[in-house]
Amino acid sequence: MPSPLATLTRRPVLLGLALAGLGAVVGLGAWQPWRKAPPSVLVERRTLQDVVEVSGVVAAARAVTLKAEATGQVKDRLVPENGRVKAGAPLLRLDDTQARLQLETALANAETAARQAATQLDGASASREEAHHGQGITLGSLEERVRKIRLQREFLERETGRIQALLAEGGVTAQAAEQQRQQLTQARLDESLARQELARARLEGPVIAAENAYAAARTAVANAARQGQAAVAVARDNMARTTLRAPFTGTVTDWLVEPGAWVTPGTPLAQLQDLDALKVELPVDELDVPKLRVGGEVQLTFDAYPDAPTTGTIAMVSRASVTGSGNVQVFPVEVRFTDAEGRIKPGMSADARIVVREVRDVLAVPVGAVRRKVDGFAVTVVTGRATEERTITPGITTLEQVEVTQGLTAGERVEYAGAASPSPRP
Repeated sequence: MPSPLATLTRRPVLLGLALAGLGAVVGLGAWQPWRKAPPSVLVERRTLQDVVEVSGVVAAARAVTLKAEATGQVKDRLVPENGRVKAGAPLLRLDDTQARLQLETALANAETAARQAATQLDGASASREEAHHGQGITLGSLEERVRKIRLQREFLERETGRIQALLAEGGVTAQAAEQQRQQLTQARLDESLARQELARARLEGPVIAAENAYAAARTAVANAARQGQAAVAVARDNMARTTLRAPFTGTVTDWLVEPGAWVTPGTPLAQLQDLDALKVELPVDELDVPKLRVGGEVQLTFDAYPDAPTTGTIAMVSRASVTGSGNVQVFPVEVRFTDAEGRIKPGMSADARIVVREVRDVLAVPVGAVRRKVDGFAVTVVTGRATEERTITPGITTLEQVEVTQGLTAGERVEYAGAASPSPRP
């Protein structure tokens, strides 16, 4: 419900309509000796408060419906209803026979796979060593052959040089020189072929296959370990899901299943609420929302304990409206408070009183004394039996009073239908 200040300052037309029949000016300033002085009130200084008042419902600041994460039969409820538990405490157990069997199977399979992979790696390692040993022998033989051919080629190069010198002197025939040159050419070809064979032996052969097999075996060992660990982790997780644990410290306010019931993932099991931290959810009118601030103080009075109010703090003011009762758009406001004595329960009704502004020692008149004009607001000043319409500038407005910042002085009287009629003056 909008406050009087909001009504006066934001919707002045409504005030004018509500007060249209009040204080009609009859013979402004005219002195009528037969007319009684109209009912009036004194203009005086007061302390005014702009207050937002709204009712709401108490709820736990943290509340959750705990649901099953596994399939099985409820074996035990470990906490009584309304029992208080700490975060992580076990609340309920399902029959874990199947989950335990799956975990044991996963552990056995992981161990078997690891042994098999290790055996393959041992075999691949032995083959790798054998291949390297065999390659060493082969390479040694080929390297020796290359060495011998190289020495033969170097000898023939020296001999060919000597024969060419003799040929120039006529010491040997041209045919002998040609034969020597052909032997050197063949020696060079033999060395080239031997070196190529040595190079192929270093790059190809059983060692490459053995190295590949060894690398594959090492990968298999790593994969077996990783897959085994993953399967065991899944089985352990499934095992853990058969025990329901408290996500935070709180109270089990309601059990939703009985022992022996069959549940599946998503089945509601219990209500857990943190009753140490409570809140009141208030549906606030849009005109009052701009007045509120997070951290503002709130006085709360509960229907169950009307004589024991408590103090809360605004924790949240929604940025979007919701549809409230009567299909009216309201803005949810959350007020947090603590109840050290544990008297207040979720679901109780509460009235909130929020002082959003206070002014002290200001001139004020009753709301009913003010009326709306085309160009502002006015009151009727009463002087004896005479009346005078006077324009005023209003300030803060409460349910009963309006601050007057300009237009009146303390001690004057204004016409007000709700005031007791004064006795006629002589």
